[in-house]
Amino acid sequence: MTSDLQPLPLPGDGQWLEWVGSRGEQQLVAARALAEALRSAPPAAAEDVLRQWDEISTALANAASVGSLFAEVHPDVRVRERADTVRQDVQRLETDLSLDAELFAVFSALDPADLPPDARRVLRHTLRDFRRAGVDRDEATRERLRAINERLVVLSQEFGRTIRDDVRGIRVRPDQLDGLPGDWVEAHPAGADPGSEVGGAAGHRRYTTSRQRRCPDRRCCEWS
Repeated sequence: MTSDLQPLPLPGDGQWLEWVGSRGEQQLVAARALAEALRSAPPAAAEDVLRQWDEISTALANAASVGSLFAEVHPDVRVRERADTVRQDVQRLETDLSLDAELFAVFSALDPADLPPDARRVLRHTLRDFRRAGVDRDEATRERLRAINERLVVLSQEFGRTIRDDVRGIRVRPDQLDGLPGDWVEAHPAGADPGSEVGGAAGHRRYTTSRQRRCPDRRCCEWS
């Protein structure tokens, strides 16, 4: 329930690498445990089965959000790479669950008549998604689908890194930074790091397309 939600404590400086890995793994462990319980001892009530499946989906989404966010925005390349690994682990488990014949049997055994209309729709779509994933195909086909899904994740991440790491820039005047927070401007003076240069008139700087610089600009800068 939403009343039980608590803020997620974030780590301090120097702790992000460990936190990203442990947060992702904690959620994956929770998803695996819930899935095993659903296989071995599914709840008697059909609606409770769907509720437990939703808890599995939530744990997977929690792990995926850590991977997808910090793989893009964290300035430390080691953290970004660890987040990419979390995303791969999430996708691997999602694929395994979608091809799990035992779980599919649990949902196939549910009687839609025992469910309210919204829950019947959830059940119908869940069974549809299992079939679309190939759960009812032979073992060789399922293994081939599993390998294809893993390869797609790796290719997608490589594509994303190519875009993310292709940093370009333009030279801007100091007045073109109006609207950005003062502490951000002070922390990024002209010529202060490899991503900025002094050129042309005094105070001009090279403004890069790196995500760490681009996001504040798009939100705050009047010139943008």
